[in-house]
Amino acid sequence: MLFRSVYLFDTNGSLVPALKNLKVREALNYAINRKGIAKALYGSYGVPTDQYEPNGAPGYQKSLANVYSFNPTKAKALLKSAKVKNLRFTLAVQPGAPGGTEIAQAMVQEWSAIGVKVSIKTYTGFAGYVAALEQKKIAATTFGYSYSVFVSMMDELWAPTGTYNLFGVNYPSENSLRAAINVAGTTSATGVKDTNEAMKDAVDGAYGIPVVSTDTMIFSTSAVSGINFSSTFPIPDPAEWTPGS
Repeated sequence: MLFRSVYLFDTNGSLVPALKNLKVREALNYAINRKGIAKALYGSYGVPTDQYEPNGAPGYQKSLANVYSFNPTKAKALLKSAKVKNLRFTLAVQPGAPGGTEIAQAMVQEWSAIGVKVSIKTYTGFAGYVAALEQKKIAATTFGYSYSVFVSMMDELWAPTGTYNLFGVNYPSENSLRAAINVAGTTSATGVKDTNEAMKDAVDGAYGIPVVSTDTMIFSTSAVSGINFSSTFPIPDPAEWTPGS
């Protein structure tokens, strides 16, 4: 599975004060037509999502599916309730992640429909992208990634020293749950429970805008055995492959 999303660096409002307001982040989610984007860009291979893991993986919950169903009217109402007008910010396109520019263009158009103006910033390579992030002048980025266990993503996005936690935002629930998961293990009953709670916290807190997951296509032949899949690591490990019988 490959995921396409937007990650909000600035949820504490250091650069864009309005992004500290949960209602504003919820509005940015409700404004996005995930089904439309998934179909337009990926056809039958795209699955709209509000979550950071695919159906069947630890952390995914049916109760969180379509939490942010496409509702521009509600998005506008949330902005009005938050007393936010003329919201502006810059969205960086993560280089090296196919589809990032197209996702950004589609989302920017839909945010424009609720009165939010977002400027897209592209980079020719990771050096310029990383330099811009280090300057802390970017509030959000497109974020493409392959499937991994959710606690790994928690480490990268919401840990105090996480790679993408540029503004050092404190996410107390994510931090305590991440520590508990690392102790209990991701597949233990406690680890699964805590992973579910962490996913709910991330979705309810609107820390980002997950949009679509896309199928990973793997071709195999009967001449090869040992091609195995699991919910914790759905990509077959070549080290396990053996000649077919």
